[in-house]
Amino acid sequence: MQDNTLGLPKLCTPENLHKIDRDVLFAYLSQHYTPKRMVVAGVGVEHPILVEAVQKYFVDVAPLWESESGMRTILNQRKNLSCDRSVAQYTGGFVQVWIITRFY
Repeated sequence: MQDNTLGLPKLCTPENLHKIDRDVLFAYLSQHYTPKRMVVAGVGVEHPILVEAVQKYFVDVAPLWESESGMRTILNQRKNLSCDRSVAQYTGGFVQVWIITRFY
């Protein structure tokens, strides 16, 4: 993907796995799972029902990392983390192969 975000690995390498703990995970979630970075889409559901569910589960309830005691201190210590604001760019395309075949 030509060195943009779509080409980054999705899985953690075994040698880095021990570095991920609860604090790291919550810090990541607090930086990347923000309302400005989310899209909620519904298929086969009435719009008012979808809006109600989004309100209930995404708006009315604070994220765990904001509501849990002690987590706010940890996140404040990691404030030097910034949200990745790079724009994913599709760099793919299609491959067209010409084959000469006989028609019978």
